Amino acid sequence: MKDDDRGLMAFGTALALGYLVFGALEVMGGIGLNGEWLDTLYVKGSVMDGAVLLVIGAVLAFAWTEKEGRSAFVLVGMALGLMFLAIYLVLMGADLLSLLVFGTEHVEGWTLGEGIRPGIYLGLMAAAGGLAWRKRLSLGRLSRAGA
Repeated sequence: MKDDDRGLMAFGTALALGYLVFGALEVMGGIGLNGEWLDTLYVKGSVMDGAVLLVIGAVLAFAWTEKEGRSAFVLVGMALGLMFLAIYLVLMGADLLSLLVFGTEHVEGWTLGEGIRPGIYLGLMAAAGGLAWRKRLSLGRLSRAGA
């Protein structure tokens, strides 16, 4: 394994663990596990958000089981993290726009901190990895690989 692959696999392992842990916390919060400590991590307790995070974590974790093409799972997992980062940022922007247009009577008590969720800060980690391995994460290269 090349040194670049070792770094990518180590990063993918850390990212997979983050997505799996926060996905499980989101699901548990959605089914009733509540606590102030979840609020400090910006975990909203949404089963669907947790399911999304678990799927991304599972894609990243498949790299642990494969012998060939392990880096492809990490790259696709990072791409999924980036896509959902974009979705979460659009949702946060929509809430902010709603606050600006309609005022506080329609968006009771919403703050910027209310829009932050684990998918955003994990997506920012994936974005950092995407910058570090941007040559391997190009659309042209992924399309030639059949992804």
